[in-house]
Amino acid sequence: DAPTPPRAPSVERPVESCSGRTNQARAATKRQDWAGVLRATKNAVCWTDQQERRKLRLEALRNSGKYEACVELATKVGDHRTAKFCSKRLPSSP
Repeated sequence: DAPTPPRAPSVERPVESCSGRTNQARAATKRQDWAGVLRATKNAVCWTDQQERRKLRLEALRNSGKYEACVELATKVGDHRTAKFCSKRLPSSP
């Protein structure tokens, strides 16, 4: 009998760190806790609905004044209206 080889690390979702992220993000949105929304939506593997995750992240970025990240994400997902809104709020270069 040969010894059992060590198992490779799992690539599955880290359930303990993903637990309740959707509900946390929704609750944080209702409280207008934008930092909380960003924390809850940070890890994409925790979300089955990526469209909802991007929508929540965009709202949080826009409302927390993180306009550069807002423009980047909005452009990436094709939300031209939000990209334009955030772009207008970026500090102008001299």
